[in-house]
Amino acid sequence: MNRKRLLVLFILPLISGCRLDSTSSITSSESSVASTSFVSSSSVEEKDSVFSSIDSESHENSSKIENSSFEESSSSNMNFQVVKLDSLNEKIALSFRGDKPKEVYYSLDGETEIKVDEELIYDEEIFIPGLKKGSYTLRIVDDQNEEMILSSIEVSEIDRSGYAHFSLPVGSGFGGYKNDGTLKDDVQVIYVNDHNKNTVQLKIGNNTYTGLVNILNHSKNLTTPVVIRFMDTIKTNQFKPKSVEEGKEPFDDVNYFYNEKEDTYTELNGLSSKIWAPSTIDVDRAKQGGVTEVSTVSKSKDTDSAFNNCKVANVSNMTIEGVSSQAGLLNWGFTFQKCAFIELRNLTFSDYTEDACSFEGSQGNYNKSTGVVEKTLDTNYQGYFLHHCTFNRGKNNWDLTQEQDKHDGDGSADLKKLSNVTFAYNHFYHCHKTGLIGGGNEQMTRNVTFHHNYYENCQSRLPLGRQVNLHCYNNYYLNCGNCQDMRANSFTFSEANYFENCTSPQLVNSDNVFSSTIIKSYQDVIVNASKASQASVASSREQSFTANCCPDGENDYSNFDTSSTLFYYDEVNKVSNVSLLESASNGKTTCMNLSGSYH
Repeated sequence: MNRKRLLVLFILPLISGCRLDSTSSITSSESSVASTSFVSSSSVEEKDSVFSSIDSESHENSSKIENSSFEESSSSNMNFQVVKLDSLNEKIALSFRGDKPKEVYYSLDGETEIKVDEELIYDEEIFIPGLKKGSYTLRIVDDQNEEMILSSIEVSEIDRSGYAHFSLPVGSGFGGYKNDGTLKDDVQVIYVNDHNKNTVQLKIGNNTYTGLVNILNHSKNLTTPVVIRFMDTIKTNQFKPKSVEEGKEPFDDVNYFYNEKEDTYTELNGLSSKIWAPSTIDVDRAKQGGVTEVSTVSKSKDTDSAFNNCKVANVSNMTIEGVSSQAGLLNWGFTFQKCAFIELRNLTFSDYTEDACSFEGSQGNYNKSTGVVEKTLDTNYQGYFLHHCTFNRGKNNWDLTQEQDKHDGDGSADLKKLSNVTFAYNHFYHCHKTGLIGGGNEQMTRNVTFHHNYYENCQSRLPLGRQVNLHCYNNYYLNCGNCQDMRANSFTFSEANYFENCTSPQLVNSDNVFSSTIIKSYQDVIVNASKASQASVASSREQSFTANCCPDGENDYSNFDTSSTLFYYDEVNKVSNVSLLESASNGKTTCMNLSGSYH
């Protein structure tokens, strides 16, 4: 079930208001727009909130906002009625009834008018990304050259707090965007939908690559930033449902490793589908059914699969974003390997068979006998910003694991062996193995921030972290199982999070090799938990704890949260230096209202 929720905001702050003026009449006389302000149906009480003027009763009712009166200067036949307008996070997203406009223009007050790309004008929606903070005017033109003017649209900026942007040079930007929200000057932009997914083209160097997956597979050759815009849900097929015979394991029957794809959708060409199977498998037969790679194993515990995986390797400065309310991925996911400055935003991930998206860097060798990493983390693989995405539950029709624990796919968003990551304003809905930091005790990950993420009815790994310094603040956990699950000398600063009706809010695991795992809990709120928190509760923001956290193999990050060198720490005011740090209860409200795609 796709629970992507649209927070509809005529976020046109009360001090200025939104004015929708028309030089011509509108055929639907029921609704009209005047010089007035529109407010959403959800409220955030913090006075210092970067999302001002949000006032409401219920988020679920926010998807419909009735327009009040508007000004009309002359009669015409223009058939266009504004239904919703959201101007959060450096974009304008407008839903409408009536005829699709011929052209749309926007202008920031005092600046030149710019024409909106035709790909961003849909039958019932206009989506304009890449806007810096400010007051905008839209000019909407129909086939008869009738016009409607919408003015005083206040666009807010993206909250870039957290480690992804920590210590970045001023003006460097991230992915394909500058830090003011506009596109970088040398960026390439391509538009992808479910119809052109196998025919879209991008020139990289002297070569032109065709097809979305082919472009991503060769993106390591890019010399300029790139923005890939998803216009709708990009779909592919799963393998057909297949179950293990009762009382047996997959390894017991080699015939279980032969299957074929469904034919519900047009296949997304180029995805990887690998299986780990018994040595008696007929590799050619397996590939005839849609498997792309086969590795043989000798033990039952080693059978596995990784279906419908899009690999992106050795690329920097890439943004993949949704540019409509329907943008997302169905039945497939991303794996980013040895990349830097990657941004994903406004995407909905559904029915992913493996990981929805995973990020992996590199580090040195691990000595199992001593538990020591002989080389340090490679910090070249840094800068990952995942925000305003929705993760629905995964789905895998063909589980090849001994444990049979991949029916819901694998991880929603996993990290390992990299640096400087921010996950923010995401909605995880009914996910199973939700988020992993480190695939084993030996794997290091440095500088990770999770903030304003909404975990709703998720089972585990929120996240499960190993050898990481992690800052979690203003996240909301509702009806979840194991939430913060920290291991292997990780040090977590958990600040003003809200846990409600969860089984285990905070778990701390240590062993003989990794005996110093800490969750420092400050101003967290736990309501109706089945098991007590295992965190160390801090009586003050400055309180320190004995620890041994070394997530890069060299430096001690124990109590990193009070170091302005290792952390975005305001030494004068003794607070985390972020755009929006609320009480746990107000953070809960913000997560419910603003987390997820299309915000």
